[in-house]
Amino acid sequence: MRRYALSASVAVVLLVLTLAALWSLLAPVRSAIESFAEESIRVARFRPPASFAAPTPDVQAECRIACRNHHEVAHLPYLPRQLFEDNQLGDLTHAWYSNLLCAMGEPPLSPPAPNNRRIRFLWHRSFHPAISVRIERAAGAASLIATETSDPIGGAVTRQGEIRLSVEQMDSIDSAVASLGYWSLPVTEAPEGMDGATWILEISDADRYHFVTRWNGGELESIGRELLALSELDPSPIY
Repeated sequence: MRRYALSASVAVVLLVLTLAALWSLLAPVRSAIESFAEESIRVARFRPPASFAAPTPDVQAECRIACRNHHEVAHLPYLPRQLFEDNQLGDLTHAWYSNLLCAMGEPPLSPPAPNNRRIRFLWHRSFHPAISVRIERAAGAASLIATETSDPIGGAVTRQGEIRLSVEQMDSIDSAVASLGYWSLPVTEAPEGMDGATWILEISDADRYHFVTRWNGGELESIGRELLALSELDPSPIY
């Protein structure tokens, strides 16, 4: 009897040790599950204000989570709701665009501000970092703010810089906008493909605002390339 009792005790000890070892081995899995749950909870309760000049680092982090998990956070105030309803772009496109710009720390350009001309080119490639090039022009001075993320879906900002533009450079951009007939261009054209790049040009000028998106460049390719060149970021490959 004593031998059987001893065997049972050994078996219990071995079982406890085995369970402890398994629990330790599963620690990374448990940590990943807990992190995912925490991120989902943060995104679910994320409610940015009705309007803001530029997102704080905390808000940027929430937007990166929304981008990666493909959450719809369509209430972000980046684009006029009517713009999307009139052009049948849908809440998902609105959420994607808003989340990406938010993750990059970009401000909304709508509504337009008096005596202020703002231009933003957003370049979203399927397999390479997203790039934003924004021009701020007021009181006779113009500056360019370029931002690049670590990946296509709103990763961390890896490069950001500001460049003062000359009068000649700004005149060249104004000429390119005029040559496009930008204010008369339709918001969107043919449906986007599966793999490629979305080229978006957004302009806010005194009392008017317009947004144009094209797949793989289209009419926006020339001005997009000019803005990329001014940004001094490495845009390769261009598609």
